[in-house]
Amino acid sequence: DFIHDLGVLADAIGVKIKCDNYSVISNNANLVGLFTHACKEALTNVAKHTNSKDMTIDLKKENNVIVMSFINKNNKNTKTIKKGGGLVNLEKHVEQLQGKMVIINKEQFILRIEVKDVL
Repeated sequence: DFIHDLGVLADAIGVKIKCDNYSVISNNANLVGLFTHACKEALTNVAKHTNSKDMTIDLKKENNVIVMSFINKNNKNTKTIKKGGGLVNLEKHVEQLQGKMVIINKEQFILRIEVKDVL
């Protein structure tokens, strides 16, 4: 299953992942596809741009909105994020599903995606 494969990939690059509430999206193919895309991008960015060895993925439903938050708590790079190809493509994917993507880069790096749960 995808969560297992994600853990194997994370272990290979030395990152520990904690993922809560995967069941919130598991029955929606569009959301699982977006989640998969976002996970790959978030892991790539943790490996390339931070010294962190931990990433938390929080999935929740707020009213009719699915919120996916990818959190890197030990962020050493607090510079303004320039969206390269990976983040640009992810944002396009989010927008195709009428969602929005927000990046917060302070003492924590947070990639937050919000998509209506009506797909």
